[in-house]
Amino acid sequence: MSAVLETDDALMPTRIYEALAAIEQRLLSPIGEGCAEQRAIEDAQQALLTLKIERAVLKATSKPLTDGEATQSAGA
Repeated sequence: MSAVLETDDALMPTRIYEALAAIEQRLLSPIGEGCAEQRAIEDAQQALLTLKIERAVLKATSKPLTDGEATQSAGA
């Protein structure tokens, strides 16, 4: 949950990793096939991977502001 709620962009990859690691740890114990917990785990894994991909795409497509653009944005 903390990965989804994290607002600090620098901490986001760590939160995603921690959440995925916690899920993997849970999967070391038996889970009933087709039960609600199994579906919730699969949904959580998919959401975290989607978040990870979205962050990568955003990072790849956004360009850093130049000093002039940053100053102009701050004054707006």
